[in-house]
Amino acid sequence: MNQDRKNFVVFAVIAALILFGWPLIQSKFFPSNPPATKIEGGKQVPVANSTANPTATTPAAIATARSCWPKPRAWRSTRRA
Repeated sequence: MNQDRKNFVVFAVIAALILFGWPLIQSKFFPSNPPATKIEGGKQVPVANSTANPTATTPAAIATARSCWPKPRAWRSTRRA
C-alpha cells in the first residue's frame, strides 16, 4: 500500500507540473502574436506586417497560377468493348 501512495504522489506532482508549467513554456517558446508596434525615439511606430499573404488577383498572376496545375482529363470508361 505504501508503494501505491508513493506512486500517486509522484503522479500528482508530475501532473501539476504539466498542467501549470505548460502555459509558461508555451508563452516563452511559442509566442502567440508578434508586437504590432515598436518604440522608436520614445514613440510607438506601427510595424509593417511582413507575414501578410496578399492575394494575387491580377489576370497575369491568375494565369500563372492556373498554368501550374495539370489540365483535367475527360472521364473515360475502363470497360473495353
